This record gives sequence, structure tokens and C-alpha cells, in this order.
Amino acid sequence: MSQKCNSPHHLDDILKLYHSAEREIEKCAKWITRINYTVLALSVLTSGALWLLTSHIAPQGTELIGAIISTLVTFLTIFLFMSGLESKRKSYLEVYKNIGNFVAYYRSTENVEDSVYWGNYKNFEFELRRIQSGPTT
Repeated sequence: MSQKCNSPHHLDDILKLYHSAEREIEKCAKWITRINYTVLALSVLTSGALWLLTSHIAPQGTELIGAIISTLVTFLTIFLFMSGLESKRKSYLEVYKNIGNFVAYYRSTENVEDSVYWGNYKNFEFELRRIQSGPTT
């Protein structure tokens, strides 16, 4: 016969995982937003019409600056896609949703079996660690 649990201590533990996933989602989202805004701003700076205008007004060195900024935009764009930030954020969102569903189940069920609680808890804990450690392939 398996043991039943529904203690506030268990709920606190699972909510810690929930908030941990939430913080990681926010971190990924902030980095993605920063990089996207930087790429957008630098893309505007390197637009053809702007550099055509400045090449007539400013000295010849401005073309070199434009090429450097354009290269930086390319590298930032490649970094954003190669870093896996977006897929990491999506993975965190999936775990976050699953933890939220389990919290709802835990709160709505009078007696959750200990094995069900710990099985889910350890699974969520593993998933969070797996995402934090990065891709394994």
C-alpha cells in the first residue's frame, strides 16, 4: 500500500521548481529581446539609403564603419540562431506548463500518492537540469 501525501512542504518544493523555470524563461526572453533589438537597430544603421546619404556627406571612412556594423549584424543574427536560446526558452515553457498542471492536480486532489508526487518532482527536476546543461548531441 502506498503512502499518501499532500503537505504544504511538498507544495513548496514543487513551487520552487515552478519559479525556477519561470526565472529561466525570463532570462532567455531578455537575452533574445536584447539581441533582436540590437540587430534591428544596427540593421537600420546599415540600410542602403542611409549609407548612400552619408557617403556623400561624410568622409570615405564611413563606408568601412558601415561594413563593420553590417558584419556585426550578421554575426549577432547567426549567434541568435546558433545559441539555441529560442529552443531553450521553448523547452523551459514546456516544463513550466507541465509543472503548473501538476500543481493544479496536487492542489485539487485530496490525497496524492507519495510515489506519484516524487516521480513527477524528480522528472521536473531532471528536465530543468537537462535544459540548463545544454544540448547533449
